Amino acid sequence: MTLLVFHSTAYLRYIFPAYAIVASMIGVGLGSLNQDSRKLRWFWTAAGVITVTLNIAFLNAGTFYSYLPWRSILSQTERDEYLNQRLPMRQAIKLLNAINKDGKPVAVLSEPFMAGLAADALYPSWYNIRMQTAYFAAHTQAQLASLLLAKGVDYIVVDASWNARGNVTADQLALVAVVTDEVWKLGMISVRRLKDDYRFN
Repeated sequence: MTLLVFHSTAYLRYIFPAYAIVASMIGVGLGSLNQDSRKLRWFWTAAGVITVTLNIAFLNAGTFYSYLPWRSILSQTERDEYLNQRLPMRQAIKLLNAINKDGKPVAVLSEPFMAGLAADALYPSWYNIRMQTAYFAAHTQAQLASLLLAKGVDYIVVDASWNARGNVTADQLALVAVVTDEVWKLGMISVRRLKDDYRFN
C-alpha cells in the first residue's frame, strides 16, 4: 500500500490514510495470534525500543534545521540561548504575553510565527485583507497611528528582514519607527509600543 501511494504522489500527507488502513489490518492480524507468546512479547518490546532509539537518533532528520543541541532540552538557559539564535520571535512572544496584560491585539510585520501569543495577531497579509488594505493605505504618521488605535493595538512586532516578497517597504518601516517606541530588540526582531502622544491625545 505504501508503494501504491508513493507511486502516484510524493507528498507524505497522502500516506496517512493508507497507514491507518494498514495499521487496522495489522491489528486484526495480531489479534488473532496468541498474545501469551513469549516470542511475540519479545518481538514487540524489541520493535518498540528500536523505534524510539531511531526516532531520537534522527530527531532532526525531518526538520529545516540541521542542529538541535541536546542541552537546550534539559537547560532553560541553553534553551533561551538557542531561541535567541534560531528563532528570536519566540522570545518576543514570551515578552508580549508578560507585558500585554489586557490581551490587546498585536500588529505583526513578520512571517506568521506568533503561535502561543495570548492575543490576536494582526498580520497585513492576504488572509487578513482588512488589516492589509488599511495598513498599506496608511502613508502618514497620523494615518498609521489612527489605524493602530482603531484596531486597539498597543504593541507591534517588526521583523526588519521581512521584505522577501516586497511586503513592507523601507518607508513603511520608517513610519512605524516614528509612531512607536522600541521596547525590546533581538537581532532583526523588535517589539515596539505605540507612543503615548497618540494613545493619550
